Amino acid sequence: MKNEKNNIRGLLMVLAAALLWSSNAPFVRWITLDAVTVAGIRSAIAALVLLPFLKPKQLKLNRYFFGFLACFLAITFGIILALKTTSSAIAVGMQYASCLWLFLLAKPKKQDLHPRRTWPMLLLLAGVAVSMCSQAAGVTMLGNLIAVSTSFSFAGMTWFAKKLDSENPVGLAAVANLVMAVVALAIARPAPSMLLQLPTAQLLVLLYLGVFQIGVSYALYYSGLRYTTATTAAMLCPLEMILGPVWTAIFLREYPDPVGLIGFIAVTIGVLGEAFLSGKKK
Repeated sequence: MKNEKNNIRGLLMVLAAALLWSSNAPFVRWITLDAVTVAGIRSAIAALVLLPFLKPKQLKLNRYFFGFLACFLAITFGIILALKTTSSAIAVGMQYASCLWLFLLAKPKKQDLHPRRTWPMLLLLAGVAVSMCSQAAGVTMLGNLIAVSTSFSFAGMTWFAKKLDSENPVGLAAVANLVMAVVALAIARPAPSMLLQLPTAQLLVLLYLGVFQIGVSYALYYSGLRYTTATTAAMLCPLEMILGPVWTAIFLREYPDPVGLIGFIAVTIGVLGEAFLSGKKK
């Protein structure tokens, strides 16, 4: 009974993280600052909010920790650059091809390869592949390639975080965002006057992105990984891919073309299928 409750708790944490991540697409595309500056300021805010929860003695400074940090930097830079150079559906969705790499890293047994277990993952990957063929406005090959790279970094981040099994997942998110803020701001070197000239609405959005979209969300995700498998977490996170384009359509009036819509539907069915199979298995 306790394991069942912990599994449900982990799934809910991962789903809540994906819900917060989904707000990234419309807000990042709307803010007029360049992508690297947005990434740096957003992570700086998140680090300030989460640092009080940091317990250094509970962090394990080993190869998994540094591998985790490298992947966190790669996924954060990759997504925000992709959002500025291609459609939101592709920018957000490509990272979830990571479920394949995580599935392979888990060294699946023969029974794990049965079609009844793998069809959601295969359908999700098919949806991602179809989405790549979209000809909607704003889609570029460079942006698509950046988006594809995030599938590897997201898989690596999830795998390393699971290996760490940190007793202080909120502190882990704090350290990751602190490192991200230092690196991004060192690259962008934004002038203070640039921030002072931003409209109040954009400043408030930056505050939201830092506190909730990347701060609280990753704290929830790393906490959820303690109670569920890395592959299941990566398969449930595409809720972000489902909702991200919805928010973009509502707030920015950007709509997918028929090809993108087909990919969107395939991914949605894949996510729901994995959620059902995971619940049934537990």
